[in-house]
Amino acid sequence: MQRTATLNQLRHIVLTAPDEVRVRFKGRVKAGLVSEAAAMRPRKGPDPVTYTTLVVIRGLARRIRDFNDEIAGIDLPAVRADRGAAAYVPQRLLLPVALWSRG
Repeated sequence: MQRTATLNQLRHIVLTAPDEVRVRFKGRVKAGLVSEAAAMRPRKGPDPVTYTTLVVIRGLARRIRDFNDEIAGIDLPAVRADRGAAAYVPQRLLLPVALWSRG
């Protein structure tokens, strides 16, 4: 939920950013937007609004990347643990249906 909210914030910041920033990220899919924005190294320039916007975009993208890493670390052991039982679950779920349909 936090990752989705952060991704929405990132997209809205890009949407309302100055033209040069908006053009840079236009048409990017989620993964491309996050990876490019997280790797940015904004430099101070004549326009403080553009610099601040780029810093905020980078921070949000890095937060999303951290959420992705955290989710991958949590999901991986669960997937490995469930693999052994996965073959039996559909059979157990279908057994009551098979018995009921005979009635």
